[in-house]
Amino acid sequence: MEEKQFKFNPNQLETQSQLVKDGLNRTLEIAISNFQVNELLDEFLKELQKSSDLPGFRQGKVPLQVIKNRVGNEARFSIIKDIIEACMSEKIESEKVELLGTPEVQFDSLNKEFAATAKVYYGVKPHCPEPNLSNIKLTRYVPDKDQLLEEITEDFLYEHAERVPYDSEYSAQLGDWIELHCWIQPSEPTSENYGSKEHKTLEFRIDHTNMIFGKKFCLLGFKPNDGFTLELIDPINIKRKPWKIEVQVVGIYQKIKANKDLELANKYNFKSVEELDKVLLNRKLLQFTFLSQKVFETQFEQELIKDLSIELPHIAVIEQMRYAWSNLGYDQSEGNELEHSVDESESQENSVRSYGLIEGKYPWDNADEEHLDRFIASSKSNVIRSLVFSNFTRKNEISISEDELENKFNTQKAWLLEEQNRLQGNTAKVINFDEFKFTDLDKKLLHELYKDAMVTKVKQEMLKLIPQSEEIISFAELTKINTSLQDKIF
Repeated sequence: MEEKQFKFNPNQLETQSQLVKDGLNRTLEIAISNFQVNELLDEFLKELQKSSDLPGFRQGKVPLQVIKNRVGNEARFSIIKDIIEACMSEKIESEKVELLGTPEVQFDSLNKEFAATAKVYYGVKPHCPEPNLSNIKLTRYVPDKDQLLEEITEDFLYEHAERVPYDSEYSAQLGDWIELHCWIQPSEPTSENYGSKEHKTLEFRIDHTNMIFGKKFCLLGFKPNDGFTLELIDPINIKRKPWKIEVQVVGIYQKIKANKDLELANKYNFKSVEELDKVLLNRKLLQFTFLSQKVFETQFEQELIKDLSIELPHIAVIEQMRYAWSNLGYDQSEGNELEHSVDESESQENSVRSYGLIEGKYPWDNADEEHLDRFIASSKSNVIRSLVFSNFTRKNEISISEDELENKFNTQKAWLLEEQNRLQGNTAKVINFDEFKFTDLDKKLLHELYKDAMVTKVKQEMLKLIPQSEEIISFAELTKINTSLQDKIF
């Protein structure tokens, strides 16, 4: 929807505003007069003067100009901020709507006729239908212990197998093992890494295609000492030069499995084959339990919103994208090498690259279209899921007690301690694990801990209402299910 051009009157003494609606998206244009700001600033300075006490002046007698020189700019900006917040609150109250997402303010620094002109972007919370939890079907996957023992034993025996190399003229076939040496050249050489190459060794069993640094590649037919070069495009920043990876085949060999006997058990300090089996099984059971829980939670989150199609304000999706981008470990400055702006005549719906919000640069601006589309879809799903959790929390009056929060703190203490020390940096003494108490937790981390505890409790309450069944499967089948589920999300 094209925005109407609205011209503010510089001679008007009060704040002027214009609200532009586009579905659930709101753009509030505000013009704040110099007269209004100066009047409020004078009132603030006169009130501050009464308690001012500076060297060379009696208390309450510090000249206004001296006070203004010291705090005037900061006080002026604070007044402008308060006016904008009051104006936005008035519009929200008059519309009788709830916000979704954190509003963003863009100031126009070129307009000198006013104390400030700005655009405030915010989103309106949509109606979110309640999912029918009884219609959701979830499966908990449990292991066949005999089959699991066979799988882990096979892995263990191959891990400790005898390697029998083929000669230099042998061509790699299905089922052979191959060892590769890889030299990775930096995509963007600097004075520090110029001429240097990172070295890595890879070893795996040959299939029709194998994954080398995330890229599918066929190794059938290669011989020892053969070499090739891979070029990898960074999907997160397609403007960046590709990584070049020089690969050399070091050897091709077969593995002759070790025999699971008393000699092998004794070699690894086990008294019997049965003791070896027990340790191997427990190791695999832990892996299975962790992966099974991950699959179960992913299924739950996907099924919960599968049939919900909800329009969302862009600001809420953008906020989730920024949060997810940071959590995925990507640099917030990624993609900012090139200037990017959204034409004002371009509608929010049509702006795919920056997902239609403020003119400017976004960390995902240079991601390829496939990754960007999946990233947007995943972020939308997370926003919808948050709405469902929020509605369920209100309806069922779910809350978190201080004891529950402290218990959550104790389960995540190591991670929270690492984050606390990182946030405080050099501003405070580094706390060690034993000294770290719940009452020491930073307010920001306390808020994150509360949100995490609330989501966990809401999920637990929801799962009580969802039918669940069990299915016995192998670890290999469970891995395939997990891969399939993860392929659907970013």
